[in-house]
Amino acid sequence: MMEKYSSYDIIEVKKEEDIMVQNKWEERGKKWEERADKIGKAGDKMQEIGKKLTIALTIPIVLFFLFGFAGLIIGIILAIVLASA
Repeated sequence: MMEKYSSYDIIEVKKEEDIMVQNKWEERGKKWEERADKIGKAGDKMQEIGKKLTIALTIPIVLFFLFGFAGLIIGIILAIVLASA
C-alpha cells in the first residue's frame, strides 16, 4: 500500500538530502584545500632550490669573467656561503 506523506515529511526529507549534498561539497572543498596546501609547500621548496642554484651558478661565472680564475675561486666560495645561509 502506498503511504501518504504530508508536505512536512517531504520538506524534511528534502532538507536532509540538501544537507547530505552540502556535506559532500564541503568534504570535497576540504580535500582541494589540502591539495592546494601541499602544492604550495612543494612550490616554496622548489623556489628555494631555484634561488640557491641561481646563486651557486651565477656568482662564480660572473666573477670569472670579471676577475679570471681568482674570481672563479672567490665566486665558488661566496656561492657556497650564500647558498648555505
